Amino acid sequence: MAIEHFPKLSQNFSQLLDDAEDYDVVIRVGKNSNVKEFRAHSIILKSRSTYFKRALSQNWITKKDNLINFNKPNISPIIFGMIIRYLYSGKIDLNEKDGSDMLELILASDKLLLDELVTSRKRSNSRIPKDSKYNFSLIYQGSRDGFDTNIMRRNCNGQGACILIIKTNENGTIIGGYNPIGWKYYEHIMHGDTYWSNTTESFIFSMGDGSDLNDFKISRVVNSNCAIFECNNQNILLNFGNSDLVINNNTGTCNRHCYESSILDANNFTIKEMEIHKFISGE
Repeated sequence: MAIEHFPKLSQNFSQLLDDAEDYDVVIRVGKNSNVKEFRAHSIILKSRSTYFKRALSQNWITKKDNLINFNKPNISPIIFGMIIRYLYSGKIDLNEKDGSDMLELILASDKLLLDELVTSRKRSNSRIPKDSKYNFSLIYQGSRDGFDTNIMRRNCNGQGACILIIKTNENGTIIGGYNPIGWKYYEHIMHGDTYWSNTTESFIFSMGDGSDLNDFKISRVVNSNCAIFECNNQNILLNFGNSDLVINNNTGTCNRHCYESSILDANNFTIKEMEIHKFISGE
């Protein structure tokens, strides 16, 4: 008979991070005045992250006083703190985190090649822009701007690549989608009232309630001809696929059709909060 004590093991490893005893890696993250140093253990980093396994096995690492030094200026201390806590304990806390934090978490996890996310994403050519000079700008927020079709279209029209983050009322589930070409509602009048945007790079996703990255799931478009649906007259805010993720004011539906898999067990949901962020170039 096997006896498992994973919660206690997770607690012990988390304590190891807090105490930082016998550490051999110093990771400096952030830039300008927002910089923090994290002390870690190479054996844990290598076993939990493909990125660190490769990095710690190559000759471009630097050592000082027998300590391995890393600099990660393009990840904020808050986000890296969440990630390294996850590497040690398998837990992540998204309470009180806003949509931009979740986006940065997704991108940073991709850069650090967390095994759980790599397994779910499978492909190395990430659909989100990976250039380190990309930042996010909040262009629409339901609680701030109102769950109104015209407002959303006004704020998001012609903004380029955008990512959608939704927190549902049902169990606090976090879902969303990535539109790599942006919404161009008013440009499509010439095509009639409805228009399909073709892309192979869009995806929709679910993060569960945000407490465990193992719940993170990405569903890629499989019918690129029906990736993004735009409509000028119907009361539809957003439509990924023919029905895969559809937003109507503060309600939505998920029925798999043009993407790989469904991101929700239920077909219908109501929205507690919704944010749309555009990608912008930064320093």
